[in-house]
Formats: sequence, C-alpha cells, structure tokens
Amino acid sequence: MNKEPQIKIKFSLIGDEFSKEYVSNRLGVISDRFKTKDDWPDAIKNAKDLPDHLKPRTVWGVDIKKESSYAVSDQFQKIIKIFNGKELMINKLCKELKLTAVFEIVIEMESGNRPEMVLTKEIIKFISLINAEIGFDLYID
Repeated sequence: MNKEPQIKIKFSLIGDEFSKEYVSNRLGVISDRFKTKDDWPDAIKNAKDLPDHLKPRTVWGVDIKKESSYAVSDQFQKIIKIFNGKELMINKLCKELKLTAVFEIVIEMESGNRPEMVLTKEIIKFISLINAEIGFDLYID
C-alpha cells in the first residue's frame, strides 16, 4: 500500500558570518534553524579542496514541517505566506551581508506515488523577487 508523499519546504539565508538575531529582527521572523561555521563537522571545516558551495558557512533558516501532500505548490504557499511583504528586506539583507537566498524542496515518496511538482507563476515570481535559488531533494523508496 502506497503512503502519501511527504513534503517539506526549507528557506535559508546563507553567508559567511552574520548574527541570527540581526536577521530575525530585521525580518520579524524567528529562525527554526541556525548553524554557524563552527557547527560544521571537522572533516568539512578542515577540507581545503572543497568547492565553495560545500565549504562551511552560516545558515539562517525557516522550515515548513514535513506534511502529507500531493502538491509541492500547496506546501510552498505556506512558506511564501511567512515572507510575503518582506521581499525588499530580504534583498537588503542579502546585499548588506552578502547572503544567498535558497529554497529547498524535500520530498519523501514511494515509487509510483509522487506529488505534483509544479511551481506556479506566483511561486516563480516570489522566488525571482528575492533572487533565490531552488533545490530539490528526492527520497524514493
């Protein structure tokens, strides 16, 4: 028996070093997830030959908890609701602190029981307004 797909949406601001409180206060949003360079495993911190995107960095994030859903867009709307109207501040923070905005869509599913993976025009517009990257992590049983 196939179980419903589980979808989690994560939003992160990623940079060199910055204050969790500063970003949270400017956005009026409390971070669910905060990791500094010191929180990375020693193997990563000491690896000199890692590409830049894999090197330790500071990450401020807000997640929409994993839920059963057959549509990525339904879950994505929940995270947009949190940051709607904060687009200019996100852009200011990204410029001021040299941050990158990233959305990550995490999907756990059984083979043959996948969700609809559509990003609506509204979602694409929001992603574009904050100049964000987007990634997909798929876990298939």
